Amino acid sequence: KYTDKSGIVYQADNAFVGGMTYAATAAIAGTEDDPLYQTERFGNFSYNIPLPNGVYAATLKFAEIYAYLSHANQRVFSVFLEGKEVVKNLDLFVKAGKYTAYDVTIPAAVSDGVLNIEFRTVVNAAKVNAIAIAQTGSLPTFTITATAGSGGTINPSGTLTVDYGSTKTFYITANPGFRIADVKVDGVSKGSTNTLTLADIKENHTVEASFEVLPAQPVFAVNCG
Repeated sequence: KYTDKSGIVYQADNAFVGGMTYAATAAIAGTEDDPLYQTERFGNFSYNIPLPNGVYAATLKFAEIYAYLSHANQRVFSVFLEGKEVVKNLDLFVKAGKYTAYDVTIPAAVSDGVLNIEFRTVVNAAKVNAIAIAQTGSLPTFTITATAGSGGTINPSGTLTVDYGSTKTFYITANPGFRIADVKVDGVSKGSTNTLTLADIKENHTVEASFEVLPAQPVFAVNCG
């Protein structure tokens, strides 16, 4: 546990899966909080941090402190936040040099109650020295406008408000004498489906169902001869 110069309290390492630890005593340039950068978790590992749904800023704190690394290209790694690569091929020697603090702050949206941060090795071993998460806002909501042309229905219909990252399913039904002609999402055809699911919603959408009259059926048909 450590309290930095700004008053932020850093708990002992937790919520991780995998990796190993390393510590050094060398002074760290570029910071007044040397202890934050003098220990690390390294390898291929992840942090799965329970958080209320919302928008966050994740600050990842790095310093190259391993005694046996002395130049660029000896450690290269990437970081994934909520499954998205947000730091690619980071080489701390190139960015900062040895025993020098280097921080990266990345926005993140949590919609499932857990912030997932994954560290993947490219060369040698991925690492991180400290992590600080600050909430910056609430998750936005979005609207889906669902309409049906004459000859059928879509359910639900109208203007719907949905949560960030949520899923919404629509059911399209043709009236007697009609069939589904097309279903479009944001003007793009999805075919004549009778069920449409929008998953991981992160923007506004329109859903439009259109119908066509069934071909006339003969009232008398016979194969003669």
